[in-house]
Amino acid sequence: MLGQLLSEDGYEVSLASNGNEALEKLAKAPSLDGLITDLRMPGADGGTVAREARRLHPKVPVLFVTQYTELLGQLERELGPPLHILGKPVSYRELLQALGSPTVGDRAMDKAQIIVVGDDQSDLGTRALDTALDMAHSHGNTNVHVLYAVELVVDPLNPYAGIPPISAKDQLGKEQERVMVRVQAALGRHQQLRVRSVIAHTAVGDPAHALVDLAAELDADQIVVGTHGRTGFSRAILGSIAERVVRHSGCPVTVVRAKAHDPEKRVPDIEPLCPDCKKEREKSGDVNTWCARHREHHPRAHVYHEGSDPPSSVRPWGFGG
Repeated sequence: MLGQLLSEDGYEVSLASNGNEALEKLAKAPSLDGLITDLRMPGADGGTVAREARRLHPKVPVLFVTQYTELLGQLERELGPPLHILGKPVSYRELLQALGSPTVGDRAMDKAQIIVVGDDQSDLGTRALDTALDMAHSHGNTNVHVLYAVELVVDPLNPYAGIPPISAKDQLGKEQERVMVRVQAALGRHQQLRVRSVIAHTAVGDPAHALVDLAAELDADQIVVGTHGRTGFSRAILGSIAERVVRHSGCPVTVVRAKAHDPEKRVPDIEPLCPDCKKEREKSGDVNTWCARHREHHPRAHVYHEGSDPPSSVRPWGFGG
């Protein structure tokens, strides 16, 4: 039961039915993040197993779960930290808290997050998938579900409109393979990715509804969807999948789009040098800095006030003496 719980939380678990089998598995294990053992068991006892684990992996955390806690005093002093002792019966949460090193317990103590991402197999879909994987990596304990929806063109004059033809159903298998290829490519772009799983889905129907429905079914924590940024007539005709997802989703939605700011609205960092000033500097050998236009004094600004005499403390804004 304990091994199953740890496996479901994303850990690679190696089970041994007795002490001798545990020693054999320790000898073959290239690395070890933690050892959980009883004290008294068939074959080699827990102390022998723990000593061998520490010999092979000096810093490995050791957890004894036993009803003979009073017999572990000498062994505790011999092995030293990190070592924990829990008396039976023990809860799974207590066990994880006792193993609370970053390599063993912390990830499983966090609630697993679920992210649903829409992939339309375009460059924008690739961007949305990469964004979802980056978000999953930052949390670490996350399941990512990638959805590609095959949208049908509905003909109101067709009595069978909205019913996927057999060819469309057969096509789903091929689309599933395409999604898997894209997922594998995305995983290749994200080296050493920390996620629990990445699962591909295909569906027939409206992509916005399919994303919202899958998120509700999975009780997802986040939806990631791309937008093409359509406006005007094309948006009125084609609609906005991202907008409908945001409107109907029961969880937060991250909308991804390509970076394309309007260059006319961007303020330049440094105003370019006036061409006339440049010519004047070259002509005078940098004796004169400004052209005739920029050498002019700006007039003082008008200051409006009430009363017959202007206040003497007010100095108008402007240049010049």
